[in-house]
Amino acid sequence: MYMQPPQKPIHLNPKHKGEFTAWAKAHGFTSVQTAAAHVMANKASYAKHVVEMANFAKNFGGSK
Repeated sequence: MYMQPPQKPIHLNPKHKGEFTAWAKAHGFTSVQTAAAHVMANKASYAKHVVEMANFAKNFGGSK
């Protein structure tokens, strides 16, 4: 049976914590996951940094 190797914990620079949440609220989204889904569906309309934040939120959002 194949076993996956242990995963490294996810580290977010503390100075960036809450940055996408603040961006989502400032742009009128009701939730971070809704904002992330919208940004990922319309990547060409957003800056690279916003797309990166949305991708992180989509992949790891809500995990503690």
